[in-house]
Amino acid sequence: MKILITHFKIQDFGGIINYSEVLAKGFKDLGHGVDSIMFKNKGRTGFPKVKDRSADEHNGWEWGTGLGLWMHQKTGWQGMYELNYTTDIGEWEYKVKEYDLIVHAISVPTATKQTKLDSDWIELYDHKTPQVCIIHDGNIQKLYPHIHFIKEKLMGLVCVHDSAFNSCEVMEINRMLIPNPHNIPDEQVHIMPMCERSNNVISVQTFKRCKRADKFVRMVPHLKYGHHAVLCGTGIEYHYMNSKDKVKADYLEPDGSRIWENAIKAGMEYRGVVNSANRDSLFATSKLFLDFSFSKSHNSHGSVFNRTMIEAMIQGCVPVMSDLTMQGNSLFKERINYVSIPFDASAEEHGEFINNLMKDEELLDNITTNNLELLYQFERSIIAQKIINLGMGKDIDKTSFGFATDKFKNDATRKLTHFTGI
Repeated sequence: MKILITHFKIQDFGGIINYSEVLAKGFKDLGHGVDSIMFKNKGRTGFPKVKDRSADEHNGWEWGTGLGLWMHQKTGWQGMYELNYTTDIGEWEYKVKEYDLIVHAISVPTATKQTKLDSDWIELYDHKTPQVCIIHDGNIQKLYPHIHFIKEKLMGLVCVHDSAFNSCEVMEINRMLIPNPHNIPDEQVHIMPMCERSNNVISVQTFKRCKRADKFVRMVPHLKYGHHAVLCGTGIEYHYMNSKDKVKADYLEPDGSRIWENAIKAGMEYRGVVNSANRDSLFATSKLFLDFSFSKSHNSHGSVFNRTMIEAMIQGCVPVMSDLTMQGNSLFKERINYVSIPFDASAEEHGEFINNLMKDEELLDNITTNNLELLYQFERSIIAQKIINLGMGKDIDKTSFGFATDKFKNDATRKLTHFTGI
């Protein structure tokens, strides 16, 4: 088969970068050809200029072996073919015929200033090649209900976690919970036991409000001496937290001190954007990965387990997850596959929790062993085959079909007004 993975231009691609890269590898493992394309509504169609980034790997750039492009967690890909669908939709109508399956890694464009009165994107789905959309979050009802108007063009929705799956209950289309694909080693590599690991607690994320990086930063001054905090990533909340001129009020302590400066003084190490190799090295030598993520809108539909949770598990690093974000998850068991940390506890209590958990090496080793037995279900070629099956109309008995409420239909119509002006 020949498969095309599509994207819309957005800010802070984050985990979508890894998703598309690893999925492309999975398709290739199965013997399929893979191409990629970036949709946009301004600028020239064609290949953009490419710069050799081999000297920038310390700044988060890396060569993506899945799509064969330089990539960066924040910036995205460099050199991916770009199509201005507002001026060159005819090229798309010709190009799409070359493929056996289209995978929309970003399902539809969001309502932004850039997409105001832009309805041309709807034509991107008006063809006969089988296509599926990937749903990465639980925001479909709130942010992009306009996907309702292209549902009849799709073979199905790929929902990466419980929140994504349950939020799509209003979509009258086949959907499956198919987790993020990952690079699972063919043969078990040496996993360092807890007694040999550094007393590190790691956080790797895009700094969005729902990621709650500030909770990690506030906790750092309360860690025991010898327990080391490492924070990786960047994003808008990083700048709000770390501004030289004006820090957001949410990121100040009652005494007026800056939580970021307090954490740095207490020994927090900030690595910025790290590439996959550096991320894996951190996880392979550290005890804990901490994720305070929580969103009322996302988690109202169910559990959200970010792909970094699995990336930590692959390296034997134990996930410590917000108790709120893991409520009702369908794949993992508390204190078997992860440890939950109380979301609403104080920073001091969070620090004490991590200090005590560091010492319980027997529990941590047991969780590491359990997780290594669980990882096969996230293996890239297994995930890739499930997506192909959905796209080809197979495994229908394993899918769920939703029902569009009147509220959802009305919300979709109102959202579409942003794009059409009607």
